[in-house]
Amino acid sequence: MFSTELNRFPADSRVWVYVSGRQLTEEESISALERARIFVGDWTSHDRRLKAHAEILSGRFLILLVDESQAGASGCGIDKSVHFVRQLGESLNTDFFDRMVLFGKKKSWSEPPVGKISRKDSEQGT
Repeated sequence: MFSTELNRFPADSRVWVYVSGRQLTEEESISALERARIFVGDWTSHDRRLKAHAEILSGRFLILLVDESQAGASGCGIDKSVHFVRQLGESLNTDFFDRMVLFGKKKSWSEPPVGKISRKDSEQGT
């Protein structure tokens, strides 16, 4: 569940969603969230501090968002976030940039609400 901090961000905030290549443990999720919140607290773009927030959802999704009404996240700021996410993934032994994995809602209510499928399986309709 998201923190109430998200209520302080306008609906048109810029959002990045990174998906872990594997399910993070609760301990890893807590550590990743702490590190992500330190990063967003110091995040700048062209020497301007960004109003940003980070969340970990379901031990799988890293969400970064920026209220660009105060300062926009552009080239160098986005590069900093990509560098941070790559380092975070390396430290957790996971890949947040694997674009060959898709997530979607399961068909049955008895299954977990979000499931991982490979792109190959999705193309075959399984």
